[in-house]
Amino acid sequence: MAGLLKWLGQILARALGLPSGYTTVIVYGFRGSNELYEELYRADLRYKYGHVGISLEYGKTIYGFNPWVEDGTPEEQIKRDLRNGVSYPGKVEDDTLIFDQVRGKRKEVREHRYHLDEKSFRELEERLLYDKEHSPLEHKRYSFPSGFAGGGYNCATYLVTLNIENPYPSGILKDYFLD
Repeated sequence: MAGLLKWLGQILARALGLPSGYTTVIVYGFRGSNELYEELYRADLRYKYGHVGISLEYGKTIYGFNPWVEDGTPEEQIKRDLRNGVSYPGKVEDDTLIFDQVRGKRKEVREHRYHLDEKSFRELEERLLYDKEHSPLEHKRYSFPSGFAGGGYNCATYLVTLNIENPYPSGILKDYFLD
């Protein structure tokens, strides 16, 4: 399957006029809302606040950066902590289901495509999969934008650790979706 995806990527790159050897990486993002959160049965705070993820395989798998919290930690405590500038160890995980559920509710999921040369793609892939394998990440802490001064990231700003130009530099997704 990976070979088929790479072949399709090469065809797409040629159609876009890119030289051979380029691979497409897609960054996905959606704006959260109380309505979405309620529609999905308060299943996850990402529906309330929005989320950003990255795919190396044209959306087959979408990885997201999230806070790692102890099982059983009350959602209200997590929200309160994050709003008050507390950070949590970060974790990279497969968030494909989150994006599929948002699309299933007919909500907009934006895409940003980046065409990387082979070396840049391999470096990004290596960093991302390393972070996934070694999660939770004490050195890459998850925080809301108010906590960035302490060196934290959220799902949007995590992209800079992968050397991807960030379409959401403030980390505040509602600002991005104003247009």
